[in-house]
Amino acid sequence: MEYGVGYDIGGTYIRVAIISEYGSIIKIIKEETGKLRNGEDLRDKIVALYQKINAKEYNPVGVGIGICGPVYQKTGYVYVLPNLGIGNFNLKKLVQEKIDIPIFVGNDANMAGLAEAKLGSGINHKIVQYITVSTGIGGALIINGKVIEGRDGFAQEIGHMIISSSKRKQSKTTNYGSWESQCSGTAIYNRAIEEGLKVKNTRDVFELEKKENPIAQKIISDWIKDMGIAIANINLYIEPNIYIIGGGVSNSAKFYFDKIKEEVDKYVFEGCKGKTVLVQAKLGPDSGIIGAALQAFYISH
Repeated sequence: MEYGVGYDIGGTYIRVAIISEYGSIIKIIKEETGKLRNGEDLRDKIVALYQKINAKEYNPVGVGIGICGPVYQKTGYVYVLPNLGIGNFNLKKLVQEKIDIPIFVGNDANMAGLAEAKLGSGINHKIVQYITVSTGIGGALIINGKVIEGRDGFAQEIGHMIISSSKRKQSKTTNYGSWESQCSGTAIYNRAIEEGLKVKNTRDVFELEKKENPIAQKIISDWIKDMGIAIANINLYIEPNIYIIGGGVSNSAKFYFDKIKEEVDKYVFEGCKGKTVLVQAKLGPDSGIIGAALQAFYISH
């Protein structure tokens, strides 16, 4: 059996795992990310964890790194890591200087999508659209097992798609009325607080909706409509075989998939109505780190 090394670079923690070619996590550890000044600091963290997990014992075929931000996968150039406040460096080149096996760097949503397409809910589907709904919204498009990253690596930043004339804006980098500003877990929670609901997290809003709280019902009703509009737009442009919904909000969202599909049908061509396949991600919170490692098996170098 062959093994790869996968990294999940987060704002709070960096995780590293030894993962088999079949996606099984053999060993995993994590450390606090800490303050990083530049790409060299991040590289040093990656190398230290590679040594700490004794990666060489597994004779890995490669190292795959998943990051939260735009990256050009072909070269490993990182444009920005918003959660770390650093960017504009070639992470692949930096790590390659210290670890002498193939190195791969990809966007974390793309990595989760790759894992789901190869080993999760997207198995045997030609065109897989992965959507992560969590603090923000991200996506990955996998066609015939290949990640579609666009000309420079900015493709599938679907959370920035404008779906509404709303003046909601989740952050400095998102558009007004963007999918992320309307439908992310953060957006749901913020609106609930603005409208006076006593909630601790997004899950509480969904629970109140089930209990027929009128404010929560309106918030979730609007969320369903906006999710339907966004997915319909993707369908009109790409027409995937399957949509896979991952991220923390997916555990609540799965109970509303049928209603979202009803909204999608309002906007797509007649021949597409009733054909939207919407499922929950299978691999859970480890999909990103699994997908990162899978780069070593599925992406040519």
